[in-house]
This record gives sequence, C-alpha cells and structure tokens, in this order.
Amino acid sequence: MSQEVEFEVPKWSQLYKMLLLIADKIRKDNFKPDIIVGVSRGGWPPARVLSDLLENPNLANVRAEF
Repeated sequence: MSQEVEFEVPKWSQLYKMLLLIADKIRKDNFKPDIIVGVSRGGWPPARVLSDLLENPNLANVRAEF
C-alpha cells in the first residue's frame, strides 16, 4: 500500500529570495563555511547559488536515493 505524500514546490523566485535571506544571516553571523553541500535530489541548484552568494567555491554534493 502506498502512502500519499504532500509537499510544496516553491517557485524559483521564492527560492532565490530565501537563499538571499539565508546568505545575509550567514554573513551577519560572520560564519564562513568550509564547504557547502547540496543533496542531489533537488538541492544542488540552491547549494550552487548559495555558493555564489557567499563567494565560497567549495561545493560538494551528496547522492540520496529512496
């Protein structure tokens, strides 16, 4: 028996605004991540954008399967 799963898919403009807010919070905390990791089930593009916003080229991905 399969279970019904609900999820929300934000528009790219909404996602970009969220990434701008996250990057701003990270900068205000003076946090400088050694690496940014994107999960390859949809998290790679946001991780790449965050990498650009934080001017941090150290980017890796993690594969997730279910």
